[in-house]
Amino acid sequence: MKWITGVARTVAAVLVTTILITVPAAGDVFLGVNAGRMDVGRSGAGATNLGLTLSSDLDVLHLDLGVAAELTRTAISGETRGGDIDVDTNALYVTVKTPGTVFVRLRGGFMNETVRVGRSSDSDSEFSWGAGLGANIGKVRVALGYTTGWGAVDYLSFGVQFLIAGARE
Repeated sequence: MKWITGVARTVAAVLVTTILITVPAAGDVFLGVNAGRMDVGRSGAGATNLGLTLSSDLDVLHLDLGVAAELTRTAISGETRGGDIDVDTNALYVTVKTPGTVFVRLRGGFMNETVRVGRSSDSDSEFSWGAGLGANIGKVRVALGYTTGWGAVDYLSFGVQFLIAGARE
């Protein structure tokens, strides 16, 4: 099964590189930050995370199709019976967003998560998906989002993204 993870990472790296190089010529590129609650499992245990996002959108058939790379790290550890809990993630998503000032965004892709409880640690790569509701305000985008997946991590976040290149620049 480890070879599947290796192939998925290689395909993801090629996809991100290709899209981030070619899409900016015709679309918008955003750099942003997000913060939120990273819940682990059904126990209610979790951590507060801060994240960094790089995304690119291209207007296609009345929808914005794109790709987003997201990195989150624990800012405030959570607590559980086993000790402090920390969650770090790296993710790559394909996105679909409605056009307009107020938008709905759907995303799906792969996430690598590392969960540390006390002295033990576990890392896993999995398919994850999410949805968000947001608004475009000039060259700034704000959004409330929820991401979940096949694994144990759910992320409820608020983010702000800034247009760094593209048609609206």
